Amino acid sequence: MKQTCSRPLTLWAAKHASQLQRVQIERQVQLYPGVVPYNPEAENDEAAVTLQMIEPFDRVVAVAFVGPAVPEHVVLNGTPVSPGMHPIRPTDRLDLGLDSYWLSEDLSPQRTSYDPELHGLDARCCMTKARLRAGQEIVICPGRPGVPCDVIYKAAAWEAVIQANREMKCPGCGYRPGEPAWHPTVPQLRREVLHDLCNCFHE
Repeated sequence: MKQTCSRPLTLWAAKHASQLQRVQIERQVQLYPGVVPYNPEAENDEAAVTLQMIEPFDRVVAVAFVGPAVPEHVVLNGTPVSPGMHPIRPTDRLDLGLDSYWLSEDLSPQRTSYDPELHGLDARCCMTKARLRAGQEIVICPGRPGVPCDVIYKAAAWEAVIQANREMKCPGCGYRPGEPAWHPTVPQLRREVLHDLCNCFHE
């Protein structure tokens, strides 16, 4: 039995190839040249790039609304983009002037208690195929980048089979708990930004 939910997203921000900053996206975040990203309460600003979380599909986890009054060039994965809406997938690079941004997902398994109203009336453990009881401790698989899974395991089955064996993967999606979480590296970032700056000076 699956449950569908948006997973937490982390925005990685680098200003002029400086140290990376992390911003947890709760619903949306607005990006301005040279300004620290923040989670606004207001609607989209025409002078900003607004990243909006969406329910994942085809590896797309967010959309970028590029306002018509953004004062800097906006580049997505090396390609200039025009004002409007653009899909964003995990690890995509978004450049706003000299600032660079990436998105990553929180792929931590969720440990909770089984609730028939939330998880389904006839939910079963993915591993043991046993029917779950209300209040029973369960683990929900987070899936892989851009690919939700959300299948349910008895907590004991998850720990004994998936968590304890590095070679084991979730049969529903291929998630492996031991895989390191993705994040951009500062050395690579500095090389990319310096390369971009050199290109600007030679144009």
